[in-house]
Amino acid sequence: MHWRFQALIDTYPDSEPLTATGLRNWCAGVEHAIRDVLGTDSGPYENIKRVTGEMMFGDDFEMGRQPPAELLQQMRSTVDLTLHTAAAVEDDNRTQLRVVDLHPWIAEVAEPLFDGGKYHDAILAAARNLELKWKALLEVEGYTLSTLADESFSKNAPSPGHPRLRYPAAGTDTGSSAWKNAHGGARDYAKGCAKRIRNLGQHHAEKSEREPSHTMEVLSALSVLARWVTEAELHTGEPA
Repeated sequence: MHWRFQALIDTYPDSEPLTATGLRNWCAGVEHAIRDVLGTDSGPYENIKRVTGEMMFGDDFEMGRQPPAELLQQMRSTVDLTLHTAAAVEDDNRTQLRVVDLHPWIAEVAEPLFDGGKYHDAILAAARNLELKWKALLEVEGYTLSTLADESFSKNAPSPGHPRLRYPAAGTDTGSSAWKNAHGGARDYAKGCAKRIRNLGQHHAEKSEREPSHTMEVLSALSVLARWVTEAELHTGEPA
C-alpha cells in the first residue's frame, strides 16, 4: 500500500465527539493523496469528490454546529471504503518495485528526491530519517545508526535508558543459535548499512550510488532494516 494511504488510515479523526471540521480536514487529505497517486481520472477520486461535496452540511456546517453523530460516522465509513479502494487500484496498477513500495520511513523522504533524479540525496535522506525514527522509537538521543544497532540488539537485559528490541519468535535464551541469528544478524546488518551506506555516502559522496537501479537497491536495503526495527518488540526495562 502507498505510504500516503497508510498514513491516512493510521490518522483517522478520533476525537470524541467526532467533529465535522476534523473529519472534513482528514477527507481533504484523502482527496489530495488519491489525486496525486492515482490521478483525477480514477473512480476513487470522483467518489471522494462527491463525498467531500456532501460534507458541507449546509447551514449547520457553516455555523459550526456539529451534525448528527450518525451522519458523521457514515461519512467516515464512506471515505474509509474509498481510501481502501484507492489502495487496491494503486496495487493493481503496480508493475515493478518503486520507492513508494518501501517502508514508510524510507519512502516518505526518498520518493520526491528519487523522482527528481537526486539519487545520492535520496539515499542520504533515507538513512538519516531511519536514524531519526529509530531514535524516536527508543526515545534516546545522541545515538548513531551503529550505536542504535549495538544498544537495540544487545544481549544484555533492558534497563531504564537502555531499551532493547526483541523478536519473540527467537525465544529468550540469549545463548541459543536462534536468538543470536535473529538479534546478532539484525545488529550486524544495521552496522553494515551504517558504514557502507550512510557513512560512505556522507563522507565520500564521490563513491555514492548515482544510477536509479543501484539507488533502488540501496533504498531497499535500508527498507529491510526499517522493517526489522519496527517489527521487533520494544522492551524498555521500565516497571509495568
